[in-house]
Amino acid sequence: MMRDAGCREWGKPYSLFAIRCWLLFALGSLLFALGSAQGAEFRQVVVTVPTANLRAEPSSAAAVVAQVPKGTVLEVLEERGPWLKVQYRHPEKGLVQGYIAARLVEPVTEGAPPPPKPSEKPAGEPPVRPAPPPPPPARPKPAARQTAERYWELKILGGLNPGVADGYDQTVTDQLSIYAEPAPFDGRYQAKLAPVVGLGVEYRLKPRLGVGLEGDFMLGKTSADLTAQVPHPLYFGVLRETRANDVGDFSYRKFGGTLYAAYYPGEPTAGLRFSVLAGIAVHVMQFESISGLTIQEVGYPYDDPPTVAGVTKGSKSGMVFGGVVGLGLHYRWTRSVTMDVQPRVLFETGSPKGPLGEEIQPKTVSLRVVAALRFRP
Repeated sequence: MMRDAGCREWGKPYSLFAIRCWLLFALGSLLFALGSAQGAEFRQVVVTVPTANLRAEPSSAAAVVAQVPKGTVLEVLEERGPWLKVQYRHPEKGLVQGYIAARLVEPVTEGAPPPPKPSEKPAGEPPVRPAPPPPPPARPKPAARQTAERYWELKILGGLNPGVADGYDQTVTDQLSIYAEPAPFDGRYQAKLAPVVGLGVEYRLKPRLGVGLEGDFMLGKTSADLTAQVPHPLYFGVLRETRANDVGDFSYRKFGGTLYAAYYPGEPTAGLRFSVLAGIAVHVMQFESISGLTIQEVGYPYDDPPTVAGVTKGSKSGMVFGGVVGLGLHYRWTRSVTMDVQPRVLFETGSPKGPLGEEIQPKTVSLRVVAALRFRP
């Protein structure tokens, strides 16, 4: 009876004490578990910004120990407010410790895919992009041919008019009177060898096409043959035909200009080149012609043709015009100097009047051989 009471008295306070001890133990274990869980949550963190600075002290003013690229996993050693003391293994520096702002990282949770492996290159260096392939080499432009340029050339002309088919004809009807009657006659004037000089300019439009303008002057002489109908001194209306060859030299001049186009076929060979020329020509022709006859009769009753003892000369001028064609051979001495040789044929016509008002008919065709020096500026 006494024992039971004692047990009950001792047992009652013992039970209260045990309950209190167990409550304190459970609360401590819970706090310890929470602390351990929070610590385990920050044992590893991963960088979430492109580049984070790892500093020597928990301050934004502290020296930068290293720069950590995004995705680098750091091991947390200590917490100091908004800063975490972490460490990680640098590929070149080895184990590196420092402080990083907590806002720049996030914890590595279980079951998450492993973060990307940091670059093996030192932190902070920009990634090296592969160099772009070199552009294809530019195709060299072909050198422009010298003849492809547009340019001017000054020409100095010198040549000969050989007198082939050159000259003029004179026809007198009733302008001349002998023995008080009209004495018609015809004169035929053949040009002799004469020099030709001139100046010109040519503009090369294309490598094979040029246009030019020339001015030329020719000074020469002609020989005249004469056929006359001389009236009879005794019988009215009776005409006696008489002929005279080479009755004298008569001056003959031409000066004017030629506008032409020249075509240069093919490419130059060893400095030589050919050309074809065609154009129009206008000249002023100054000439002397017969204006009077001196007749010598032969024996009475003067039925035989008389002799032309002399002639009187008169001068006149007139315009002739036509065309010109020719061939050319060109030799280029230097870039600026070229030598030309060109035979040309002139087709000219006109109707100038002689000193008696008679008709003068230039020969239709004439020939010239011209040499030229060309100077290119």
